[in-house]
Amino acid sequence: MLLGLQQRDAIAGRVVPRVMRSLATRLTGFSSLILSATEAEVMQAIEGQTNGRYFCGQTLRYLRVAFDEFNGIDPTQSPVWDVAALGIAAATKHGRRRSGTIDFTQIRQPWLREVTMEWARSTRPTAHRLSVRLTACTQASRALSVRPGEGMKPSALKFADMTAVADYFSALNRADVTEYTNKYRSSLLTGFWQVLEFGRQAGLMDDVPGVFTRHRSHRIVEEDPNEDDIGKAIPESVIRQLDQKMHQLADEATYGALEPADIKKLFRTIYMLLRDTGRRPREIASLKVDCLEHVDGDYNLIWDNHKGKRLRRRLPIDSGTVKTVQDWLEVHKRMPRSEHGGRYLFPAPTDRSAEKYIPTLAISRVIRQWADAIEHLDPEVPD
Repeated sequence: MLLGLQQRDAIAGRVVPRVMRSLATRLTGFSSLILSATEAEVMQAIEGQTNGRYFCGQTLRYLRVAFDEFNGIDPTQSPVWDVAALGIAAATKHGRRRSGTIDFTQIRQPWLREVTMEWARSTRPTAHRLSVRLTACTQASRALSVRPGEGMKPSALKFADMTAVADYFSALNRADVTEYTNKYRSSLLTGFWQVLEFGRQAGLMDDVPGVFTRHRSHRIVEEDPNEDDIGKAIPESVIRQLDQKMHQLADEATYGALEPADIKKLFRTIYMLLRDTGRRPREIASLKVDCLEHVDGDYNLIWDNHKGKRLRRRLPIDSGTVKTVQDWLEVHKRMPRSEHGGRYLFPAPTDRSAEKYIPTLAISRVIRQWADAIEHLDPEVPD
């Protein structure tokens, strides 16, 4: 139980004393949660305790991993990994680790499965990056499975096999047959190549011929859509209605150790910056504390265009937006000290978070919950 509490605290998870007292009472009969009881027996003992069942399920996962490590068993040698129990970070709300499993058995070829697993062991990626790379290698595995020999014998792989893999990614669609963008297809194919490159550098692909490699002819051409389509903008009339309900924004949100009033101020500031500047969520989330530039009586907002890889861009802003940032900076000074708090305008909730600044998922979730809770929003068109 102590191990479970320590792990919950390490990921800034909520701990409710009332629930812990109830669990302690109900679990007293077990001399050990891992040696003398099955998971089903533990869950039966705490039947009706929803929060308690979640805590115990999480604790049992941590226990199994810790017990294996104590006995000299590397849990990453198993082809199925428990993401949370292995401490694989994820950029989610409050920096909590993603739950669930990563199943490498989806990769049919043993040599490719081992290369992918070793890449994951060595690079310690976030849960999201690991999931994307696993998807890429799983799709490549499927492409090889329909080739002569099914890609099982690494020494028999040829340039034609790599071409077949590239062609497979070029036509890849979702399970419901709707199309992926070429940009996504290209990113998956590149991810697969990066895993193979790691395998060669690590000496895991000595049996794979050098001709089984990428070539400039394997390129997937990306579309260049107009991202500034006016149809993507929220109508001004709807924004005015949202502004009238701004006092309800982040009513029940939590964010690290911040007090409720400061949390509301945090998300109101982010919303107002999104509204006034038209920047993407990540571009607002990653603003630095020195993002205001004063030149000849006017102000610029200094921001990073991550998508276009153009950093320290300048955007003229009006006095209202300037005051929004300045008011938040007063709150920022009172925030608990953290590793990244001195650098970012909206620092991550804890130093254990995968990102250094507030996750865009947290912004999206709070704003969507707020908008969904508004009883009525009139659009400009009948819809």
